[in-house]
Amino acid sequence: MKNLNEQVNRMKSLMGISESEEIIEPSLDDEICETINGVKVIVAAWVKGHIKDSHTGFGKGSVFLDNWQNVIPQIKSAVENTEVNPEQALYTTQTDSVTGYDLVLRMEDASNLEGANETTATKQEGPNNVEVPAIETSEPKENFETNVITLVIRPTTDLQYVPEPLKAEVADDIPNGTVYSLLSSWPGSGDVPRASEWNGQWAVIIPSTTTEEKI
Repeated sequence: MKNLNEQVNRMKSLMGISESEEIIEPSLDDEICETINGVKVIVAAWVKGHIKDSHTGFGKGSVFLDNWQNVIPQIKSAVENTEVNPEQALYTTQTDSVTGYDLVLRMEDASNLEGANETTATKQEGPNNVEVPAIETSEPKENFETNVITLVIRPTTDLQYVPEPLKAEVADDIPNGTVYSLLSSWPGSGDVPRASEWNGQWAVIIPSTTTEEKI
C-alpha cells in the first residue's frame, strides 16, 4: 500500500507541480476537517487547485454543479461525514441535493446516448496531455445530474509533507495514525481509472448545451 507521501507526490506530478511550487490563489488556503470518527483530514491548497482545474469546467470530465465558492464547502461537508480508515482510499457519499454532473461513462453506455457523436477530448496528466474519447450528445446536462461525491483520502504519516501553517495543529496526532489528507474529489462515480488507462473503454460526455460553458 502506497503511503501518503507517494500519493501526494504522484498527484502533484500529475498536475505538473514541482516540490517547491505551490498553487497561489487567495481562496486556496490550507484547512483541516474533522470526520465523524474523530480523524483530522488535511484539505491542502494544492489539492483545491487540482479540483478547481479538473472538475469545474465542462469538456474535461465530471464537474461540480455550483460555482467555485460553493464547491469546497460541499467537499468539506462530505469529508466531515465520512468515516475514514487506513485500508481504504476511495469514499463515495450521497447528499440530499444535486452536487454536479457525472460526465464520464463507459463507452458502451456513452455511445447509446441520444444523438451520440464520437469525438475526442484532452485531459491533462502532469506535463502531458492525454487524448481520450468523448461523446457529444443532444441530451441536456440535467440528465447527468448526481448527488454523489467521491473523495480520495489517504493517511498522513510524515510531518514534512504537511502544509507549514498546519504542522503545529497535527504534529501530536500523526504518531497516533489519526491524520489523513484529501488527494482529490469529484461528483459521481469513483470507479473511473486514470485517463491514460482508459484504453478506449471510457468517454468524456459533452452535452450539447454545455459544450462551451464554464462554471
